[in-house]
Amino acid sequence: MVLTTTLLTTINTAIVNVALTGIRADLGFTAATVSWVVNGYLLTYGGLLIVGGRLGDVIGRRRAMLSGLAVFTIASAFAGFAWNPSGLIAARVIQGVGGALAAPAVLAIITHLYDGRARAKALSWFSVVLGVGLSLGMIAGGAVLQWLSWRWIFWLNVPVGAALFALILGAVPPMRAHQRHRLDLLGATLTTVSTVGLVLAFVQIAGAHTFDVTIGVSLAVAIVGLAGLVLRLRRAAEPLIPPALFTRPSAVGAYVANALQAGAMTGVVFFLSQLFSGSLGLAPLGVGALFLVFTAPQLASALSASRLVRAFGVRRLVTAGLSFSIVGLVLLAEAARTAEISALLIVAMALTGLGAGVVYLGVNLTVMSTVEPHFAGAASGLVQTSVQLGASVGIAVLVLVQSFSGTAGALLAAAIFLVIAIGAISVRDRTAAVTAPA
Repeated sequence: MVLTTTLLTTINTAIVNVALTGIRADLGFTAATVSWVVNGYLLTYGGLLIVGGRLGDVIGRRRAMLSGLAVFTIASAFAGFAWNPSGLIAARVIQGVGGALAAPAVLAIITHLYDGRARAKALSWFSVVLGVGLSLGMIAGGAVLQWLSWRWIFWLNVPVGAALFALILGAVPPMRAHQRHRLDLLGATLTTVSTVGLVLAFVQIAGAHTFDVTIGVSLAVAIVGLAGLVLRLRRAAEPLIPPALFTRPSAVGAYVANALQAGAMTGVVFFLSQLFSGSLGLAPLGVGALFLVFTAPQLASALSASRLVRAFGVRRLVTAGLSFSIVGLVLLAEAARTAEISALLIVAMALTGLGAGVVYLGVNLTVMSTVEPHFAGAASGLVQTSVQLGASVGIAVLVLVQSFSGTAGALLAAAIFLVIAIGAISVRDRTAAVTAPA
């Protein structure tokens, strides 16, 4: 049930992409401004995840989830009724705020409610949702646009969000807030400024394919904010991001691997969308249907991951998954040169998806296995922030590579991301290896 909240917020990072043409025509967006229908959500969602996670630790996870879900649902209704560009962008920004408050609570609630194998199974399902949400967004968007207006992409969130609110209110027990903790407002401000600045800079790089003054200012703001945040984390009595989350080398490696995986897979979805709708001329529903070749193996491997991790261990399984995806990306780069639906393309997509399915579970187990319960929200926010930052930075880098080396070169660069991710996930703690809960 709570996992549907993650699915809802994750899908909304991608589902709008397939509707941008219709949105631009109906509301009078320019080519330069229509991207902010996507970016407005990404900036607030990615920029506030850590704050949202820590706020859940302070006020209670269920309360944070319900509050975020309410904001997200109401903003979705307004997005559907938007009559001009500024109204839709504002609604998307507010959607991102709600999503950032609700999403981190999911992983924290799982950690709070479950132990042992039950937790591993719940984390497996969480990883399924987080992993396939992006490609499911493309599939769902294509299906909606085949028969309905783009407005229904937002309106359909309303009954789903309302039903989730009622179900969570009745089924998830109240969770005591950690009253001895308080929210570090200065740390929250610095975290938001640095994260938003970084995401904004790379979103602009991806859109402009060049470097200009605006991008430089965004990067400067991010660097200054990050420097201030580092000082704040050292001096604050109760820092927003607990230093304990960075004391284990394996956890830091997991954050890095998570970001690299997110960057590579976001690139795959982006470039395949270009190939299917551009070079192959497929309609939105056809694009969504072809994405099943990538999504179905990803779903299958993710559902099997909790059993496989008990047999092989976290690092071996994640390394194997990343290796499958690397092979898939190399084959996909070759298939992209011909720009046609071929057996090579199908095999490459399936291999890439198959490998991707197990990675998020490995990251979640590595990070959440030893985190203190009162830091679970902050840890969850950090895990999901690594996904958003990785996606934003990764797609910007890959689009730049594409401008020089074509789609094939960009896909090979994505494979290099995953090679580095193997090195990151291989980092070990001095004390003990990370294993699946018994």
